[in-house]
Amino acid sequence: MVLFTSFGYILFLAFCVFLFYIVKKEYRALILAATGMIFYAYYAGWYVLLIFAEARAYFLAKYKNRYLFIFSIIISIFLLVYFKYNNLLLGRFNFPKYAIPLGISFFTFEFIHYLVDAYKGKIENPVLKDHLAFVFFFPTMLAGPIKRYQEFVPQILTSVFHWDNILSGILRILIGFFKKIVLADTFAMLTGNLVYHEFILSAEPIDLALRLLAFGFQIYFDFSAYSDVALGSAKLFGIIIPENFNWPYLARNIADFWRRWHISLMSWFRDYLYKPLGGSREGIHITIFNVLIVMHISGLWHGSGLNFLLWGSYHGIFLALYQIYKKIGLPTWPRVISIPLTFLIVNLGWAFFSTRGADGFILIKQIFSIFF
Repeated sequence: MVLFTSFGYILFLAFCVFLFYIVKKEYRALILAATGMIFYAYYAGWYVLLIFAEARAYFLAKYKNRYLFIFSIIISIFLLVYFKYNNLLLGRFNFPKYAIPLGISFFTFEFIHYLVDAYKGKIENPVLKDHLAFVFFFPTMLAGPIKRYQEFVPQILTSVFHWDNILSGILRILIGFFKKIVLADTFAMLTGNLVYHEFILSAEPIDLALRLLAFGFQIYFDFSAYSDVALGSAKLFGIIIPENFNWPYLARNIADFWRRWHISLMSWFRDYLYKPLGGSREGIHITIFNVLIVMHISGLWHGSGLNFLLWGSYHGIFLALYQIYKKIGLPTWPRVISIPLTFLIVNLGWAFFSTRGADGFILIKQIFSIFF
């Protein structure tokens, strides 16, 4: 998302922050909604109408009708599947195909969260302008973090201008710029060839290993950079949104990695998929089944190719093995072993994320040929 590191984004952000603080507090939600509409319409054109269609959640949630609730959830999932996976699912048919709307994976999950929590009574007396501010808050619309209505909306009125927020927000944005422009883009120069089947077959194994390692750092700095810009942008408004990364490459095991990586997404999966499926309450077999379901869907959430499904399967298998390991009651390994081992497992998994189709298997095989 180069737009987040553009000069135009900074000017637009500064203008929006200025408007936010000079209007009366009761108009702040309208400012966030209007500026978000302009922002999304500028970059995504007519797809802004799709968000308005999804924003029907406000009206449906007020009625708390079971059938309307189920119907709305189905429509949200259908729109996500159709727009994001139409080329994969309908590629052999003559159905009309469209570009993927910017941020659809993120704002669809926020809509589903809103619908579920409102239906359960966790969101009381929602106000339309607050709902639109939540939906159209532009720092999080395209790349997250995935926020929660109950945590976000009260801050609109309670936020006060303070230089500490401005300075810390600017610093966080600059950190994000550094991660993206200096670190992620530098590592990206080493990783582009991993999408070519012929390159994977012909390159030296040590070269492939180094490029895959570079990809692991590229995707971390790339994704966490956008989160930093979003967090810093929100802080300028005096609003705190969820953190997304917590030193994931220092995780002690694969479960710890997923508690540190893309935190807002995994907490969404935990609350709106894993727990409703039964979580870990029904024994080890159901736990493993639920973990595999969540990770397969997580893989597909990241992209529509076979490689993303394989990446989700890879992590699902290791998470299942970890659950079995805990169930047996085997001892915890010391950090000097567990952290490097987890890092190795995670970075080998990027072989599926960085390639096309099933080339991840070939890439891993080529790398392991260093030792055999």
